[in-house]
Amino acid sequence: MRTRLTLCLVIAQAFSVAHAVAPMPRSIAEQSTTKVVAQLMARELAYWAALQRGDANAFGSLLADDYSEIGSDGVSVDREGALKRFADQLIVSHALYDMRGALLCPDVFVVTYSIERKSLGGVGDFNGTFASSSIWAKRRGIWLRVRYQETLSQSARWS
Repeated sequence: MRTRLTLCLVIAQAFSVAHAVAPMPRSIAEQSTTKVVAQLMARELAYWAALQRGDANAFGSLLADDYSEIGSDGVSVDREGALKRFADQLIVSHALYDMRGALLCPDVFVVTYSIERKSLGGVGDFNGTFASSSIWAKRRGIWLRVRYQETLSQSARWS
């Protein structure tokens, strides 16, 4: 076991040297990460703003081709299903609270938050709060939303 571990470390170091991969100074890495996290939080806010405006092109452009989401009803839908779900309803108001985001690796970002939302149409009028999470992935240099899940809070009301 030790021989395999040592061999793996040697190979990793060899690739590191061969590709001239040098670690980024910590302060630069932290500044870079903070900037990316802020940009991706802004993308999540932009997604919800586009939904409220009813701008299908804007919010659709933020979704990956293999996008999927699990709604508070427990139903999983793909990209087309998500576009249809929101086309059938009007979001009267929304507010995101307690947003927390983290880069899991350079090309994957996760954000969690609470969203208070009032909407009309679709499966019924709704007013309440969800606990939500989104995963964004960098695809061909563009950050796209790839997964979303929401859980209904106790205070939510369907009418």
